[in-house]
Amino acid sequence: TYGSYFGYIRLVQLDPKTGKRLYPTQKPVNIAINSEASIMIHRDGWYYLLVTHGSCCAGANSTYNIRMGRARKVTGPFLDNMGIDMLQGGGKLFAGSTGRHIGPGHFGLLDLGDGVEKFSLHYEADLDRGAVRVLDIRPLLWRDGCPVAGDNVTAGTYQMETARTG
Repeated sequence: TYGSYFGYIRLVQLDPKTGKRLYPTQKPVNIAINSEASIMIHRDGWYYLLVTHGSCCAGANSTYNIRMGRARKVTGPFLDNMGIDMLQGGGKLFAGSTGRHIGPGHFGLLDLGDGVEKFSLHYEADLDRGAVRVLDIRPLLWRDGCPVAGDNVTAGTYQMETARTG
């Protein structure tokens, strides 16, 4: 997937050996609009499209957020939780501004193996750090067949017990 906020998110098939387009004369498939920084995840027969929506580069005034839709076919249609196609402006909110963190964007999947997944994103502004951009890595959870942004553990003291040794 590729594309820009000022056009479409498009899908083309790549040759795994060369990284070039497999069918260069075939027209790309439009799968979303008004977004950028797309990524696709395949899981349990579903294709999930995550994109960055909103405006960037304005510090605390940025409106970036991450939205998603899913489809049974790689070519879509990618529908949000309300059934709205991402080509029509749909997209369920995956990560938005909260508290001191403004303008999350650019989802990156981190598969740590053994079923453990995390994701990276950046915030356009961290209000506790002079509104600079910061990187965050958070747990990726799955609920009701859809990816959900998990929260990082809060600072503090924790007691842990292993399942293997008690």
